[in-house]
Amino acid sequence: MNKLTLFLLFAFLLLLPSCFLEPQKPATKEFAIQTNFLGHKHEVSVFEPDQMDTTGKINMIFVIDGQWHADHAIRYFNAQSPSRHHSNFPSIIVSMNTENIRNEALDISLWQNENGAIHPYLMYLKKLIREVEASYPGVNHENSNRVLLGHSLGGLFALSVYLKETALFDSYILLSPSLWVEQGYVFEMEQQRREHLEDTPARVIMTVASLEPTGSLVFELAKILENHHPQISLAFREIKNENHSSSVKKAIKLAAELME
Repeated sequence: MNKLTLFLLFAFLLLLPSCFLEPQKPATKEFAIQTNFLGHKHEVSVFEPDQMDTTGKINMIFVIDGQWHADHAIRYFNAQSPSRHHSNFPSIIVSMNTENIRNEALDISLWQNENGAIHPYLMYLKKLIREVEASYPGVNHENSNRVLLGHSLGGLFALSVYLKETALFDSYILLSPSLWVEQGYVFEMEQQRREHLEDTPARVIMTVASLEPTGSLVFELAKILENHHPQISLAFREIKNENHSSSVKKAIKLAAELME
């Protein structure tokens, strides 16, 4: 077998798995909601499960940075193949596109407003929740598992929502949250939250990649949550042999499995 034949065979084997991937289905609903603090509309796409039934329990997963992470969320939370459908309930995936507004929208320093004003992106998120749930008669916070998922800056923002308004979501999926941002201000937020801890239950799934330079901060946070937030159900996992960026796909897959 000559070198060209070996090369072609190797290339074929690399491409073979992609032949069996399910094509990404188009969004079921699309919203363009005004973000007042940035002065333009924010694009949102909603992806329904293949068998939509709003009469029973359903996951409604709001994905921060949906332009990057929604595909993985759809694949692992709502796969057609039962072997890859890990969550207990069918899932509506709400993909929040933060392109061009990411740094401003997820700016954690905006939580430090001295007059107690709500974070502008949280205001937007609350408006989005109302609009999305209103488009599904019968779906509300009572019969749905409302989930907020974010990675990196998105994971940090999701964590800050948990600390500020725990009851807004039932579950928080924090993938490699960038805890170092603003000199670790989120640890100060946690200390303030701990002093006024309410008995609000929540599920928190948190991951960190083993090759992250700042991964020790995530381990520190996991210990704090375990010791000082008894009202939550915490699942903390390390993604081996991956870095901050490369771990996302495995982390979302693992989160879907942990949602069982």
